[in-house]
Amino acid sequence: MISRRNLIKSFVGMFFIPLFSFLPNKVNNALGFPSSQKGHHHSSFLPQARVLEIHNEEATSWDYTTERYLDYINQDEVDDMVDKGVCELTGLEDPKSAWRNIMSGYAEGDKIAIKPNFNNINHGYQDCFTSPQVINSVVKGLVSHLNAPEDKIHVYDLCKKIPTELVRDRINYKVNYVEQLDLSKFKDKIKLRLGLGLSCANKNELIRTRNKIVDSKGNELSCYIPKVLTEVNHLINISLLTNHIYVLASGPLKNHFGTVRFSNGAQYPGCLHGDKIEEHIVDINLNPHIKNKTRLHICDALFGVYARGEKKGIHKWKTFCCKKGTPNSLFFSRDPLAMEQKIVDVIIKERKCQGYKILPHHYLSDYESQLSKFSTNNY
Repeated sequence: MISRRNLIKSFVGMFFIPLFSFLPNKVNNALGFPSSQKGHHHSSFLPQARVLEIHNEEATSWDYTTERYLDYINQDEVDDMVDKGVCELTGLEDPKSAWRNIMSGYAEGDKIAIKPNFNNINHGYQDCFTSPQVINSVVKGLVSHLNAPEDKIHVYDLCKKIPTELVRDRINYKVNYVEQLDLSKFKDKIKLRLGLGLSCANKNELIRTRNKIVDSKGNELSCYIPKVLTEVNHLINISLLTNHIYVLASGPLKNHFGTVRFSNGAQYPGCLHGDKIEEHIVDINLNPHIKNKTRLHICDALFGVYARGEKKGIHKWKTFCCKKGTPNSLFFSRDPLAMEQKIVDVIIKERKCQGYKILPHHYLSDYESQLSKFSTNNY
């Protein structure tokens, strides 16, 4: 019997069959295959588990030599890519209908969380992280088409500070930012000790794990969902096309290491690394606040990273179907496993081409297996 993951992989692979390379653009577009035209799109798999790619060569214009690469992302083009992405994903003709379909459970007064990947943001322009322009486009869709109030939207990554120049000044809406506490400041120490604020753990919302989580001294820790996620009604996961130094990819599943809070007050999820990292990735994503509240997965593949751990900086791709080595793409899905599989396939192809090691990615099959058990048992 074919597994859900293998079925996803088979459909993903279909969209790269050379047989169709000779077809005219109009035929390719009708079938869902890439074209050479601006804004081409193609999708993988079917309805809920499909992954849609929107590609636009005009989304960026960076030359890989100037420092401030974020200055070379075209906000208008990214807006257009997000509009097209949500429309194609839902099969609806206009962004307003598409956003209302994606957020079908939304009611007036609901709160929305957006989880980007800011893991390398402390390196500034020297590294890649979720582009603020993509976040801005998503917020624009929520505000313009869903009438969601700006102050009901929370952008969060609890492992890092969210810088003004890199992020906040590039988002044109007055959203809330929930970030790592600065424990050099007395008020943040008090917040952590008393559990005050949205970045702190909700001690009533334990994350169940199959293995013990321990700190560097071997002391057992408990993991919790943060208040920012227990207090919102909806979640949008904006991951990054990137590999990781311990597992193959850091897609939508691994992105939630930046969500977990710990009983010892640790701000960084180092204790989740180690030989059980893949099981930790799976267990975290089975938590109902993550699993049941997520409405949309977007992967920022405007630039992407395939050699984290091997070489520093942002580099051109050799295997991505794009001009000048820049992916200039966004991936859209409602299914985290389908999205993760897409990212894994893209990164494997590039790392093989570049001669880099293919790191573990057993968490894909484990997630599928645990999800099937989860569906028949209470959390």
